[in-house]
Amino acid sequence: REKKFSEKLLRYLKKKISIPYQFKEGDEKEIIIKVENFCAYTERWEADVIKKLKSWKVPKELFPEITEYLKEQKFIHQERFGQLFTNGKFKLKGWGKQKIKVHLMSKQVDDIIIEESLSAIEDEVYLEKLNQILSLKLKTMKQEDLFTMKGKLYRYALQKGYESSLISKWLEENVLMRRCDN
Repeated sequence: REKKFSEKLLRYLKKKISIPYQFKEGDEKEIIIKVENFCAYTERWEADVIKKLKSWKVPKELFPEITEYLKEQKFIHQERFGQLFTNGKFKLKGWGKQKIKVHLMSKQVDDIIIEESLSAIEDEVYLEKLNQILSLKLKTMKQEDLFTMKGKLYRYALQKGYESSLISKWLEENVLMRRCDN
């Protein structure tokens, strides 16, 4: 009875545990297919691909050839990546331009591409997103003194990546007025 249980358990574990892929000599065609699928799943940048290749234990000598192939086949496209990353983080996560810029820089995206991507965000939409984020945060805050509330809102918007001048302006225009309305 114990033997049957352990055999069943082993079969179950073999199905559930995925063994990470490891490159072997002669797997060049297979690695190309795997990296194409990796890039096709979601928009990737060159640094993401190299990180994945390292995890698969692909020799470093093959990295330039693989990334060049991916660029030629349009699996990796710098402008497209910058635009999609910026739009996604701004619209879905509510990140400000400063945080987006830092993350793009950490991925080693060109400064020109970063500036083009950030400039695509319209000022009016950007300010509306800041207003939306801080208004929601303000509604969830307990009634505290004005100084504490402003500090918490300021730090919250800063960690989201918004510029301090915009945050200060919003706080002056909105927090005092809302406090007076209550």
